[in-house]
Amino acid sequence: MRRIALFTLSFLIVSHCIAAEAGTRRRAAAHPSNLTWTVEITTTGGFSGQGVGSVMIHASGAIAATDLSTKSCSSRLSQGDLLTLNQAIQHSNPAEWNHCYVKASNPTGCCDQVQYRLTFKDLDAAHREKTFMTFWYDQNSEALPADLGRLFNAAWEIRRRTLEGCR
Repeated sequence: MRRIALFTLSFLIVSHCIAAEAGTRRRAAAHPSNLTWTVEITTTGGFSGQGVGSVMIHASGAIAATDLSTKSCSSRLSQGDLLTLNQAIQHSNPAEWNHCYVKASNPTGCCDQVQYRLTFKDLDAAHREKTFMTFWYDQNSEALPADLGRLFNAAWEIRRRTLEGCR
């Protein structure tokens, strides 16, 4: 019975990702160039079940970061870091991102996988807020599209340096 329930759950997760992927494959216009974006990365799972930290960065340069020990740090981005993120955002197309990037053989992130969830908010051409969200497990990070990978790596590296600067 437990095996059937686990199979059903895995099937539903993969089916949801595939359906979400199919729904996002239509070509969307790149988001407008503005300074209203927010990038948020949260994590769950891993050995502790609590993830490995988080980061929220706003186009204004405000950053809030946490680590595994729940240390929290708020700061301002350097001009260089803000430029790096702006470039990563300008070269991204979040409307093309899949809802999730999971392996069909391990759609729930077993065992002790860290789940990364990236949320990107920006204004569309009509100045309406658009939210794009995707997630993946650390074992499948190579499946991310290049633009998503660049944005994640830039934000996560800025998070690391921000936390080091707060110690």
